[in-house]
Amino acid sequence: MKIDSIWESIFIMCSLFDEVANIVSKELGFNYDKTEAEDSAMFLKNAKDLFKSGIDVL
Repeated sequence: MKIDSIWESIFIMCSLFDEVANIVSKELGFNYDKTEAEDSAMFLKNAKDLFKSGIDVL
């Protein structure tokens, strides 16, 4: 199903962003908020689950 491919792409994008953000933050001497990244990923997972249930996210 096309929607499953979209969700898969979103999670891959988030994973890549997380990986690159960690590298960039270390190189530039910034702290990367891993908790914020994990919370964002959880929000997206919940949104996906709600979408499958037919419930509005926002």
